[in-house]
Amino acid sequence: MLFRSAISLQSIASRSAKVAVNQQTLGISFGERKIFQHRDVTCELVLMETDLEGGKARFSIACKR
Repeated sequence: MLFRSAISLQSIASRSAKVAVNQQTLGISFGERKIFQHRDVTCELVLMETDLEGGKARFSIACKR
């Protein structure tokens, strides 16, 4: 079974970001972990870096069944 989840960057600030995960918006700050579930898969999202000038953010995501 293939796991599919839509994740998109909504906005960024100097030490935080807002992302949409499966059309649900989550706010996340540095050092914070967000856990979300989709069907029988649990994922952990961590904000690693923000680039305000480039309008980018780097995340770590780990998923498991």
